[in-house]
Amino acid sequence: MEDRLVHMIKMKQEFESAKQVTPAKIQAVEVAMKDLRENMNNVKAVVDKQLGQEDKELQELSTKVNEIIEGEEGEWSKVVKRQVNKSLELVSDNIEVVRNNMPDTRAEADEQRDRKRRRNNVIL
Repeated sequence: MEDRLVHMIKMKQEFESAKQVTPAKIQAVEVAMKDLRENMNNVKAVVDKQLGQEDKELQELSTKVNEIIEGEEGEWSKVVKRQVNKSLELVSDNIEVVRNNMPDTRAEADEQRDRKRRRNNVIL
């Protein structure tokens, strides 16, 4: 569109210089300007039509997305709740395993410390 505006400005300048030359050239420039205006109006009409269609489609899509989000909101909370519960169960199971292994690990650590102490004992 800017190209057309630049072109129109140039045409206007040519029009001004043509006024001085001949009335025939003036008439030709006027016809060209009229054509340019018509072309600009046609382009504007097409762009307005396309923008109107795009706006309508965006509104329809926005409405559909909002309906989906509102309809699934309850489902999303259920899904999140299930996932959180699964994660908590896994963590709880892992904590239980660690608790069960702690006495065995302590016993092994005590045994290793005892062996180390015995190695360091020197018989006098």
